[in-house]
Amino acid sequence: SKAVDLTVRVTAPNVDLQAYFNELLALIARERVTLVLPVSEEALHVAALAPRLPPGVRLFGAERRLMEALHDKLRFAQLAGDYGLPMPETYAAGSAEAEALCSRSDFIEKPRHSCSGIGLRTASAGDAPSPATEGLLVQEFLRGDLLSSLTLADGGRELVTVVYRATVLAGTVAVCFERVDEAPSVRNWIGRFLESCGYSGFLAFDFIVG
Repeated sequence: SKAVDLTVRVTAPNVDLQAYFNELLALIARERVTLVLPVSEEALHVAALAPRLPPGVRLFGAERRLMEALHDKLRFAQLAGDYGLPMPETYAAGSAEAEALCSRSDFIEKPRHSCSGIGLRTASAGDAPSPATEGLLVQEFLRGDLLSSLTLADGGRELVTVVYRATVLAGTVAVCFERVDEAPSVRNWIGRFLESCGYSGFLAFDFIVG
């Protein structure tokens, strides 16, 4: 992009988190940064920088506690349910609720912390669930139109949202897309979620619209 003036490589946070923080803080001071805008999965780590930023520097993102809840697929489902938003039934593997769900409904299993369909298993009602392990969840399998979204929000106020559907998939990961202009149920869900949690920053969702 012609808009990029400088690119700097820093230590990856999963290699050395403290070095990652120190290098970001040094970069912020050297370049006289006033706005830190996380745009990828590293936003979860950058959220922890907020109390260490110099005066006059804003981190445009959600607080660490909320970010942790959103990255945990079980806690996210519970949070959205607490907001009164429609969600597939979601339970910790091995719980009585999960066992009952597996017996009456098609279901999926996946790690609470995962991405790109890694560790995903689809099963039919009555199938035996996988042995319960820590960090595994069971979720009701839904059928419908798969839509995705990307939103930029500030203090729970939606600034812009783009809704799109995949046209080409590599496994479960979409690599080509087309924009969807009419998706009222999706846009309403996003608006209610933002208002409920007061989110700031970028936020992406996948929806199954029945």
